Parts: sequence; C-alpha cells; structure tokens
Amino acid sequence: VLNCKTGPLQQEEMRETIYALIHADDFVSIDQQEIVATGWLPNSKPLGNNATIKCAGISFPNLTIGFQQIHPGVNHFNKALILQKQLKEHGILSTLQCIDLQQSSELDDSIDIFIGGAIIGRQKVISILNKFFTRPKAILSLLDNHNKQIILNKLETIYSGRLTYSYEQVFQDIEQHLQKMYCMKFLTQHQHHLYIREDFNYQNLQFDEKGFIRYKQIYV
Repeated sequence: VLNCKTGPLQQEEMRETIYALIHADDFVSIDQQEIVATGWLPNSKPLGNNATIKCAGISFPNLTIGFQQIHPGVNHFNKALILQKQLKEHGILSTLQCIDLQQSSELDDSIDIFIGGAIIGRQKVISILNKFFTRPKAILSLLDNHNKQIILNKLETIYSGRLTYSYEQVFQDIEQHLQKMYCMKFLTQHQHHLYIREDFNYQNLQFDEKGFIRYKQIYV
C-alpha cells in the first residue's frame, strides 16, 4: 500500500513512479510456491501495469517502508528487502520498519509504503472486509479522504444489503480503483498443488482453505 494521504507519495506523479518501479515478479518465491497475485481472489482479472516513471531525475526523500509482523519471528522482511533493493537501483533510498499490527491501532502517517498480507478464508467476503475494517485498517489509514470515501461507498453496498451485483465484482472494482490511483499493488500469492492417484475410487474430493480434506463431502 502506498501512502497517498501524507508524505511525498501523496503527489500522484511520485506515487506512480514508485508504482512503476515495483516489479511483482521479483517478489515471487519458488520455494514458497508463490505466483504473481492479481487481486484478493484467485479469479481476479489482471489490470495490467500502465504506470510510467514520471519523476525521472527528481530527487526522492528517504522513504520509510513498513513491513508486517505476523507474529514474533514471522514477518514480511524479505519482501521489504526486495523492494528496498528495487528502489535503490534507481537512486531511491529507504528505511525499513517492522510493524506489529496487533499492537497498532492504525498505521503511522510516516509510513510511505506498507507491505502486508492477508489470509482469505472460506468466508471470502468477511476475510476481505476485515482487511478494511479491522484495526489497524492498514489500507484505509493510508488513503486520502477522497479515495477513502470512494472505497467506503463501494464496501457499503455489501454490508448494507444494497448489493446490485456480485461481491466479487465489488471487490474487483475496488482493486482496480486502488491500482489505477497507484495506491496499492498486489505482489504474490501462494498456490497449492494437490496430486490424486488415477486409481482413486472416491468421488467429490474437496479441500478446505488450509489444504485439509473435507471428509464429509466424499462418497464412493
């Protein structure tokens, strides 16, 4: 998430430049079975990257990159290092800061870029809504008032019962808006490979979001 509320990246040209310099392919870890993410949901349509380097030759101030601590010893430090290296290759220096979201009521305005993650569970709508409304509201806290209100209006159609089309489309509209404004860039997501024997006699084999078999759904 890029801070478009305060600091240097509230200027759209500077934000677009940083956005253009972030190459999601570099963040993919083969060992972790990651692929480039296109959105919160697996079927999200890729928007494409139309961002250009608008601030070539302009001196950027030192940026603060915040990265999420999931729990002690588990965080997004490696992803933050990759981003720091990408920016340094273009003369943009940065400082890394670990952020424990359990201890923060909201993200500090001094964070220019925040790297975090989300687990999208079986209840997809609730999982994604939690990213917006559960403290520290990592996305909304870095949006300027105009963009924040646009996102809130779209989210309201879901929880108010005024939904006129699928929630997937609402989330995709939000994803595309945040990307078009260079406020958010999706990096990676995990993929899971499940191998089933050809002589497997059971039908309707299903797995939950953690990869466990739903035994109640199986029949011969």
